[in-house]
Amino acid sequence: MPPELRILESELLYRIRQRIHDGRLPMANAPSVSAGYAAGTEVCVVCDQQIASDHVSYEITDPAAMIFHRECYMIWQRECAQCIADAARKRKETHPPARKADTAGDTDAPDQPPEP
Repeated sequence: MPPELRILESELLYRIRQRIHDGRLPMANAPSVSAGYAAGTEVCVVCDQQIASDHVSYEITDPAAMIFHRECYMIWQRECAQCIADAARKRKETHPPARKADTAGDTDAPDQPPEP
């Protein structure tokens, strides 16, 4: 991104979060990405600014074709990784691992006094 068009990282992160929330950006690690010099006509899906022909653009095609500035792509992927890790941590906290069964006796039956 040319210096005069730079957007603060905090603003890019805000845009990324909004676009993930409203479905314009997926929340996923890109399965494949290609990089190369831009044609000069592409617009970045994060910052909505044209990618100059002397800059490298990043393109994903799954789930849909999207083109990014390098910086925008990196911030998006970092945010996706953080969201995925946070979701996994929350699942682990709300669903703790099952307790191991007591091998000394039947743990399925409630404690009852012995029959007379």
